[in-house]
Amino acid sequence: MPAHKDKLLIDRVAGYLAENSIDFTEENLIIRNIKARKEGKEFTIEENIKGLVYALLSNQRKWSGIAPKLEQIDNLFFNYDKDKILGMPAEYFCEGIFSLKCGNIATKKQMMSLKHNIDMLMRIASEYGSLDSFYESAPAHVIAKKLSYGKYKLKHVGYTLAWEFLRNMGIDGAKPDLHMRRIFGRERLGYARSPIATEDEVIGIVDDISRNTNYLKSYIDSVLWRYCADGYGEVCTAEPKCHRCVIKEYCNYPSA
Repeated sequence: MPAHKDKLLIDRVAGYLAENSIDFTEENLIIRNIKARKEGKEFTIEENIKGLVYALLSNQRKWSGIAPKLEQIDNLFFNYDKDKILGMPAEYFCEGIFSLKCGNIATKKQMMSLKHNIDMLMRIASEYGSLDSFYESAPAHVIAKKLSYGKYKLKHVGYTLAWEFLRNMGIDGAKPDLHMRRIFGRERLGYARSPIATEDEVIGIVDDISRNTNYLKSYIDSVLWRYCADGYGEVCTAEPKCHRCVIKEYCNYPSA
């Protein structure tokens, strides 16, 4: 797609979200953290644990149902005090999450592995001098792979969740989940050759759009993801609402 159309698509979708009072910028924790990292912020272990917990909670759950309860979740996890978390049984967090109706099919396993994952973060910090040094030691997609199936694998964190965790820690990039893979696929916007873009294709496509527009990668992700996601725009869903779509002239879905 020509470079000028990249900006047109993002701006038009952003306009739709704004007109419908769907926030995608100032209240977005990820974008705030990316800006803070660019300004030199160093993230504490508490902030890393928070970013990990948020990523785990996003697994196969509508974020719109979790976002209003983040303050309660923060309190449940003692505002991410490492020693307090390590001193509590996994059942305490699991029961608390489900009582808030924020659980998912993997919550029990995630909480059983939380202590291991905190220990892994501490190990990484020890070996690299800090977690920030580790995150900046290689391209973000390489770090995501190390966390999801490499030397420093976090349990129950796959490639997509590793990206969500890194984005929570101020690393600019796109989370290559199904919404993003679908909208970039051949049968929608046509950036990818396959009907649904691969995870690596999403990363590359967003990188290209970012270069063409000078927009943050996470801003691009935030705009398009909210255009698709349940509880937000709900336009480019599995069964797309083409009658509401503001970019349908650039979409292949009707013909597909």
